[in-house]
Amino acid sequence: MNFEDFFGQDTSSGKRLAILSGGFPENGVAVPLFSRSVFKSAMRELVTYKGRTPLRKLTIRTVGILGGVLGGAPFKKKFHLADKEDSFFAFLKSKLGEDVTCSIYVGSRKFILPTFREKDGKLLGVAKAYFPGRESAYGENEAHILDELSEMRLAGFSFPQVLAKDYFRGALVVILSSFPNLKNARSITERHTDFLKQLSGKTGARTAFAESAFRKQIEGETTFLKSEFPGDFRHVEHFRKDAVRNLEGKEFFFSLTKREFPFFELFTSRADSTRTDVVIDWEHARHGFPPIFDVFSLLMSSARFKKGDYTALYEKNVMDLFFGKNKKARGFLRKMMNFWNIAPEDGYHFFVLYLIDQLYLHRHVGHRASAERITSLFERFGADGAPQKLWKI
Repeated sequence: MNFEDFFGQDTSSGKRLAILSGGFPENGVAVPLFSRSVFKSAMRELVTYKGRTPLRKLTIRTVGILGGVLGGAPFKKKFHLADKEDSFFAFLKSKLGEDVTCSIYVGSRKFILPTFREKDGKLLGVAKAYFPGRESAYGENEAHILDELSEMRLAGFSFPQVLAKDYFRGALVVILSSFPNLKNARSITERHTDFLKQLSGKTGARTAFAESAFRKQIEGETTFLKSEFPGDFRHVEHFRKDAVRNLEGKEFFFSLTKREFPFFELFTSRADSTRTDVVIDWEHARHGFPPIFDVFSLLMSSARFKKGDYTALYEKNVMDLFFGKNKKARGFLRKMMNFWNIAPEDGYHFFVLYLIDQLYLHRHVGHRASAERITSLFERFGADGAPQKLWKI
């Protein structure tokens, strides 16, 4: 789905927005210029979700100050979107009951749309518009999981509420509630650990690997991947078979698992004297998965090497975190494996299956470069011989 199919063409009147970054509208960010209060809220929200480094936060805040003082003058690229009865803004109004405008973050398979009340700039929620096809299924899954979580009590943790869910021009739109004064975590903390322990305790149980839903899921993912990599899957298949063979005949803990859990998806929200930690992005979550997958994901998000060739950098970080001498990472992994009673050798085999699950996720949503760096890693594993000898948890 392209931008015009969803929002319509640029017009001479209607909602005015400024383009801040990227090759918009194929990618990048645009923010509303309705009023100073709306613009200020939009920039504050941009800091929350995109300001993951001090430099990026400073850049966004500087742009916000200039825009707040000078209005739309600092922005060279501006455009308008129609505000008619059949527009997306009318759709949002029908769901939220107020006149609204929104920022637009363009992704590879969805639009993320922080939505603001026009009269005072208050953030009312965040709409996610999933492109038709496979992408919409991920949106349906997130809405379903969040509805389940709304009935669950995890001490000190909260989750977005589903305010509305409907289709607009073929795209699934899920509108999620917001939280005040959000600040995202800067690294892995004890709150991440506490969250994983509570979530697995509420949703999990020990099950024989051979009889688990996860075992069937991996088989299904393998079938899909074989169709995507005809004749070029032997290294992945070799390690998958070895992992499954070694895990058969044993029992493990399986629970609701995010599958992709970078540390910055945990936020702290403060309102008056109340504090809660908020966990977002549940599109890939599944019941009956190994909770250790979320530990692997947390560690990958904390990788210390940041610069270099995309594929080589990924391999370097995997080897550093899981097969090298990174004591901090290995200590955290060992602690969580002990919590779920996972033996070191079984942890290695689950890591292999985690990589295959990641390969499936990236390939399924069309992130070819991310998928290819994982197949490259398996090729290296195959060339180097069994990497298990380096797994010293």
